[in-house]
Amino acid sequence: MSLLSLFEPRGIAIVGASSDPNRIGGQPVRALKASGYTGGIYPVNPNRPEIQGLRAYPSIAAIDGPCDMAVIIVASEDVPAAIEACAKKSIRHAVILTSGFAEAGEEGRRREKALAEEARGFGIRVLGPNCQGVISVPSRVFAVFGSISGEVDVRPGSLSAAFQSGGVGFAAMNLAEQQGAGLRHMVSTGNGSDIGIVELLDTYLEDPGTRVAFGYLEGTGEGRQLIELGAKSLAARKPVLIWKAARSEVGSRAAHSHTGNLAGSYD
Repeated sequence: MSLLSLFEPRGIAIVGASSDPNRIGGQPVRALKASGYTGGIYPVNPNRPEIQGLRAYPSIAAIDGPCDMAVIIVASEDVPAAIEACAKKSIRHAVILTSGFAEAGEEGRRREKALAEEARGFGIRVLGPNCQGVISVPSRVFAVFGSISGEVDVRPGSLSAAFQSGGVGFAAMNLAEQQGAGLRHMVSTGNGSDIGIVELLDTYLEDPGTRVAFGYLEGTGEGRQLIELGAKSLAARKPVLIWKAARSEVGSRAAHSHTGNLAGSYD
């Protein structure tokens, strides 16, 4: 399954959606409504009949329309059940904003490994956990949280980006736009338990609408794949720009965690 399908979901479930547009569970709902996304928006919250003017669903299983992506914002211990529910609903992309996995220590690393294996077994591609989300400007997909969720009036263009730190990456894209660049796809990979920077940059080389690809990289075990990516970039005549950060000891420690413990119970 090509990752390009990540950018054209027919419907998006927000699992752990909040009626408060300023909370982490409410920001993706608010952003999708404000951006003009025309697919289905399915807030999932068993405690609310309505979320921000939209019908709320008590479970993923109750969603009654086409849905290709789930934005998951429940407590870390509830994420595996959400992944299993996505599999039963044939949802093939999970964007996990929840933290408390590999960035939180040895136990978190074990839980993240088990989560990745579970998702792989179901055939679900995962962004995150501990990521800030995904934006596709042409599809009006703004499945994100943070300050970027309030900035949906983005200049469209041909620059696509992937970054391990959503905070730094989205800020860099904001600056690029201020300098006149037009933006296309932007993805925060967080812990990168499945989908990583190199695979996304490779996908951008396949994307006819992307002319320049940018990656913000704090660390990777894919050195050989990066070299191969450079060869593909030359063949495709599309520049791939890499910003390698966290080169000092202090920077490496700071890169270890981005979003903190922000997701919790349904409200």
